Amino acid sequence: MKKQASLLFILFASLLAACQVATKGDWTYRIYPGHIVQLNWSYKGMPRNEAVGDAVAVPTKTLPVPLMNPVETKDGITLFKSGQSVTVGFGKMQATIADAFDSGHIRGFKIRLPKNDAWFGGGERTLAMNRMGQRIPLYNNAHYGYELDADELNYSVPFVFCTNGYGLLFNNPAKGYLDFGKTTAGILEAAFVSGKLDVFIIPGNTPDEIIRNYANLTGKQPLPPRWALGNFVSRFGYRSQQQTEDVVAKMKTDSFPVDAVIIDIFWFGDSIKGTLGNLDWMNKSKWPNPQRMITDFKKQNVNTILVTE
Repeated sequence: MKKQASLLFILFASLLAACQVATKGDWTYRIYPGHIVQLNWSYKGMPRNEAVGDAVAVPTKTLPVPLMNPVETKDGITLFKSGQSVTVGFGKMQATIADAFDSGHIRGFKIRLPKNDAWFGGGERTLAMNRMGQRIPLYNNAHYGYELDADELNYSVPFVFCTNGYGLLFNNPAKGYLDFGKTTAGILEAAFVSGKLDVFIIPGNTPDEIIRNYANLTGKQPLPPRWALGNFVSRFGYRSQQQTEDVVAKMKTDSFPVDAVIIDIFWFGDSIKGTLGNLDWMNKSKWPNPQRMITDFKKQNVNTILVTE
């Protein structure tokens, strides 16, 4: 019995050692346009060959600067370092990362939450828009038949902002979570199963200004063509070229505006079983001349959109 207890103790101690939290690391920083500060935390031997974020579109030739001194000032930005804690100050903005950690299976930041502040963002949810007191997963996953209080819905965005004058972008595409003081009062915990620990602190006097600076950092999608803002006709799969042409003709006859037709599923196969991934018109009897159809639609100022899976 004593031998078994000793073995259990050794096993337990080994597990604790394997799960030891890395609490000491090194900070580096970069300054981006718009007084945006990128902070990175890492330690010697930290695995870095997993998922790497590529959300930042602004090119930079500056190398990361090690944050060595207790106080460093650059471009009107002040960085205060105390142990593992870093505070970034710019104008009235003050954002504090209280700690960074790596437990071996999860790694992340602990960020101080100012009192009486509201936080927004993180992607699609049917939760209250103010994220305070919530813990939301960062994972892209479709949820069907959802109702209120769904904490995960289709896609996540690792960007949040507060009413205290700044936003946070976590440049990490790995699965993770954001915990807005639900587990630990006064602490926003942002953690991920892998990847590097990069956070961008994005200042702004108003939410509009924060979003504008965020968009400048991550890039702006080009405006779609004008027709893409128009009226489309669509259903769960037109089954033939003739049916599609008849629907468009009926829309024109009845004077309904139509800028595009969306052709789903059946153009690449009569059943989705075994045909997903096909990139050609499979049934030539039902779709005898799709190129002519598309050309004819174009002459009528109707664009064609194909759904590929």
